[in-house]
Amino acid sequence: MAHCTNLDCRHRQRTGKPAEYQPGTTHCADCGAPLEAGEPPPPARPPKVPWPASLLRRLALTLGAMVAVTALGWLPNPLVDHQAAHSFLGSGVQAGPFCLGVRPLVVAFVLVELGALILPFTRQRRRQDPDLRRRLWIIAVVLGMGVAWFQGLSLAFALENMNYGYSGGWMGDYGGWGGDVVPNPGWMFRLATATMCAAGVTAVAAIVHWLDHRGLGPGMAALLLADAVALMAGGVLRQGRLIALGESTLFFALLTLLFLAALLIGTHWLLGREPRGGGGLPAALPTTGLLPYEWAITLLLVPTTLASFGVGGSDALLELFLPGRGPWIAVAIPVVLVGTPVASLFFYWRRRRWWSGPQSGAWLRLVVASAVLMVALVLADAFLLRAMPFAGAGALGWITIVALGGDAWDELRAWRKQGSEPVELARHQDLADAIEQLRELREAEPQARFVLTGRRFRALTYFFGPYVPLRIVRVDGDHTLKSKP
Repeated sequence: MAHCTNLDCRHRQRTGKPAEYQPGTTHCADCGAPLEAGEPPPPARPPKVPWPASLLRRLALTLGAMVAVTALGWLPNPLVDHQAAHSFLGSGVQAGPFCLGVRPLVVAFVLVELGALILPFTRQRRRQDPDLRRRLWIIAVVLGMGVAWFQGLSLAFALENMNYGYSGGWMGDYGGWGGDVVPNPGWMFRLATATMCAAGVTAVAAIVHWLDHRGLGPGMAALLLADAVALMAGGVLRQGRLIALGESTLFFALLTLLFLAALLIGTHWLLGREPRGGGGLPAALPTTGLLPYEWAITLLLVPTTLASFGVGGSDALLELFLPGRGPWIAVAIPVVLVGTPVASLFFYWRRRRWWSGPQSGAWLRLVVASAVLMVALVLADAFLLRAMPFAGAGALGWITIVALGGDAWDELRAWRKQGSEPVELARHQDLADAIEQLRELREAEPQARFVLTGRRFRALTYFFGPYVPLRIVRVDGDHTLKSKP
């Protein structure tokens, strides 16, 4: 065997490999260079690009903040007797300043985004006006402090109701628990706990803002991922204790793990697909986000809410609609089937020309596929809620981890590829707008590489996830580019 050694040979330039010839041939047919006998040497591997120090620093800061905020969630409330709470509940109680984590901020951002969508003078500007988005961010943080204050007040009432014989809380007298979880109940305790929770959320908002500038990717996404992982890990550990106590079997646990692995792989495949729907529509599956299922879950929480207020007959209703049972499924599936087209139209109202235009068939197939996904989610959650009957172990939590983890991986790969901060070309609030511009950029410059960050999580929340921005970045692999200030 002989091969061409000319580095400028047309065959090498075209295929990346040297041209090879049978014995007896002396010159290359492509470039005319003399051949060399023997097997061609293996292609040299490109040198490994070292991890940039700036990327390692950002990654370390982000991971450190995720661990720190999760650990701070167990910071105790000095006004609560935690030994008494542990003896009643069999586990610790999170009631300190950081017990609410980032969740009040998420609620506040959703409410602010809904308000910006309703108000005529902000409806259009909210999509791409940077100044308005900054003001909405500040409003959401202030509202988040208020949400945390009221949630802290509700938590204080619930803790007081654990006191034996205490009837001063709005939930009534539980009685029979024994002991005093709150040694000094009353309005001073309630206001102090509410204020601590508001202060803790304010500190979390500051950490989010700091991570947005110093960390890797959106700070809110990092803390949401840490919160979801902690909840899911807690569910798995409690399931392990059930096996140790003989209340579950190892076979059933392995079956559950196999089902969970299938769910995670399927979610990763779906959310990792090219972000465009059938017929070239700039639509992501599911077209509804998780909104229909969230409507179903809200409706199915009615029995729990009635039972917490002591409404007559609510205990029987709560027993009937236990999560994952037949009646629970019988209510959830019709709600998601009815809610899927409604949510799809809500999210893509600006694209309503699809419904009657030449792409109506492709749009209808996307809506039907979204309905199938919602029903599959109900059934998957029903199984997991029965197999792992603890808070945080449902399908929604695991799907959130896949979405946020995939987005974080996209951010990391973009930084790694670029060698510095990727060049941001555009920032969007509407998912369809971002997907459409991404496609236009790729068609205009097929040799370039563009990444849409945050698209997995935003496919589940659509425009109600403004705290995870949709950024189109260009990654050229040119390590001479400098980070943006």
